[in-house]
Amino acid sequence: MAADAVTLRFRVTDTGIGIPQDKLWNIFGAFVQADASTTRRYGGTGLGLTISAQIVELMGGRIWIESEVGKGSRFHFVADFGLHRDAAKSLSAPVNLRDLRVLIVDDNATNRLILSEILASWQMRAVPVNGVVDALSALREAAGRGEPFHLVLTDALMPDVDGFALATEIASDEELATTKAILLTSAGLAPPRGQAGAATFAATLTKPVKQSDLLDAIVTTFAAPPPTAPRARRPRRAPRAKIREAHSLRVLVAEDNATNQKLVLALLRQRGHRVVVVGNGRQAVETSAARPFDVILMDVQMPELGGLEATAAIRARERDAGGHVPIIALTAHAMSGDRERCLAAGMDAYVSKPLRPQELFAAIDLFLAPSGRSAAGSDAGSAPDIAQTVDRAALVASFGGKATLVADVVGVFLADTPTMLGRLRKAARAGDADEVAAAAHAIKGAAGLFSQGKAFECARRVEKIARAGDLSSIDAVCADLEAAMSGLTDELRNLIQEPRSG
Repeated sequence: MAADAVTLRFRVTDTGIGIPQDKLWNIFGAFVQADASTTRRYGGTGLGLTISAQIVELMGGRIWIESEVGKGSRFHFVADFGLHRDAAKSLSAPVNLRDLRVLIVDDNATNRLILSEILASWQMRAVPVNGVVDALSALREAAGRGEPFHLVLTDALMPDVDGFALATEIASDEELATTKAILLTSAGLAPPRGQAGAATFAATLTKPVKQSDLLDAIVTTFAAPPPTAPRARRPRRAPRAKIREAHSLRVLVAEDNATNQKLVLALLRQRGHRVVVVGNGRQAVETSAARPFDVILMDVQMPELGGLEATAAIRARERDAGGHVPIIALTAHAMSGDRERCLAAGMDAYVSKPLRPQELFAAIDLFLAPSGRSAAGSDAGSAPDIAQTVDRAALVASFGGKATLVADVVGVFLADTPTMLGRLRKAARAGDADEVAAAAHAIKGAAGLFSQGKAFECARRVEKIARAGDLSSIDAVCADLEAAMSGLTDELRNLIQEPRSG
């Protein structure tokens, strides 16, 4: 063992069904379980231990198991870890984060609430504000009374003024020079090198932010080694990064609904994909011409240029220039012939809305490997109806068990609902059937993320009536929809205020 490394041993014990002695080593094989009935009764694919064994091997260690049928199992592994001696010297004094003054800058109220609760649990003093103007006011007021903020946690993308502009202001103001900043970005990428203010961030974190990552970033920010100290090497991380990179896709998402945008972006980022989001078909055509993508998620019904028309334009361009980017249709339509229309337009796969993570990933995974193109055109299927009211446990499960992600998406939906309903009212007053149908379609897609209950059904009814061109009863059905949406938003507000985990 090298002098700058240490070997650690870990043990994980469970009280499960146990494993027969003759099956112990079989379970480390891919897609293998001790009993063929285990998957059906207890769930799982048989890949977890295979991946664990590979990771331990990459770390220079070994893994083994002890088990007794009916009494559970004990998993052991040892692995080598490097000692960061230079870093340890600089961190010899513990970092005291108690009463750290932190300014939270985010235009999403749910995000501000979540971050405030996390920081409070670490005994920090957090102040949330809605945007950059309020942030600068709070920063200068605190500095003026001799209690400047130690740290700013700022969202990257906000209306009017973004987090990069805030960082530039902080860096150029002598009064605020001691305040450090951490960037929270939904883009899934580090800020471009030329971006104004990018160099002033102590760290960049991807949203939804894990508590452990946030704490690590804060500790590192306030216990950073001197500039002359050699940078600690982390050779053990390289294999893991390669595994992630091998499965990372460049994804273009064309979707005009803000709630769906938030959900798709978060889900794709969790899988390590690099994502660009546009709001209509025309932007999808232009963006896909400007840079390469591995797959495009294309909403069927969008303003300016619909998904079918945008796909046809992309395919026409490819006939001249060559190439073929897979395009997956995202549509709230579930009628006979819709799949055929999407495929006839040149799309490769079809996912129905409201979106469900497992269905979306199943369609995207077709294109992770070269063989994926052979499965093009498959139908990812439709999700069954869920309960009439919002089932919190089922909803969190459908979002991959991420309660914070649910709260984030709910926050976008609640903020976007008045705009969606206002668009519907305006179209109904103008007697514009096409616009009424489009507004109802957007509401249906957003509401259906949480429940295919009354609000979803009312929106579908409004859309159906408007598409038939008869608006004689539109005031009554729109009133029903507004009442149903009021009930849904009340439920969702109560849901995100409940104690949660994950």
